[in-house]
Order: sequence, then structure tokens, then C-alpha cells
Amino acid sequence: MSNWGRVKSLERIDRLGHLRKEKILSSRPHDGGYAIVALYKNGKRKDYHVHRLVAEAFLDNPDNLPCINHKDENPSNNHYSNLEFCSYQYNNTYGTRIERVAEKRRNGKFSKVVFQYSLNGEFIKEYPSTREVERQL
Repeated sequence: MSNWGRVKSLERIDRLGHLRKEKILSSRPHDGGYAIVALYKNGKRKDYHVHRLVAEAFLDNPDNLPCINHKDENPSNNHYSNLEFCSYQYNNTYGTRIERVAEKRRNGKFSKVVFQYSLNGEFIKEYPSTREVERQL
């Protein structure tokens, strides 16, 4: 494991007796852009968030805080200096998170576009969400 979040497998003998050299494992994006990597133990696969692996390997957590915050709010920046252990409340109110969540709910994946038409079927206006229609009234 590097302090940048590059996770490496160990050199080992696989179950068929073949020597497997160590290599950098590829990660893939997960919900919200957080990188995850698959690790195996006794043939069982488990996915791990890379930022959690980095934080647990390189940061102290004397207060046993449950969350890990990305200081620059970029979930793909997993350098240890960009991470900090924190509480749920701190993590949920950090930086621009409240504004970003509100915008997503207002105009994002939780919203449905609303089209306004006149009684004779002519298009009048498009609204990004029903809440936006409500605001205009």
C-alpha cells in the first residue's frame, strides 16, 4: 500500500500451485467516485474503499473516529495528506457537501423534469424538478 492509495498484492502461491508475483491492483470507481479495490483472503473476495485502507495504514485515529473525510472534497484524491478521521456529523457538514446534496436533490438524479404546456398543447417552459415548479408559483 502506498500513501497515494496504490494497493499491491503479495507474492504468493495460488491454489493451483502457481507462483503469483506481487503487482499493483487496479481499483474501480464506486458510488460517488470513491475508488474500491477487491482483496481476497482464503479464496473469499471483499471490496474495500481505497481511502479507508490508506487512512488506516498512514493516519493515527486516537479518538477512534468512524469516518474518513477528503479535505479537498475530491473522492479520487486518496493521498494520506488529503484524508482525516472524523465524526459522522463533521463529515456530513464538511465544506460544500450540504449545497451539493441540495443541488442534486433539486436538479439531480432524485428529480424529474417537468414540461409545461398550454391548454392547446403549445410548449411553454421546462422545469428541472417539481420543487422548481412549486417555487415559481
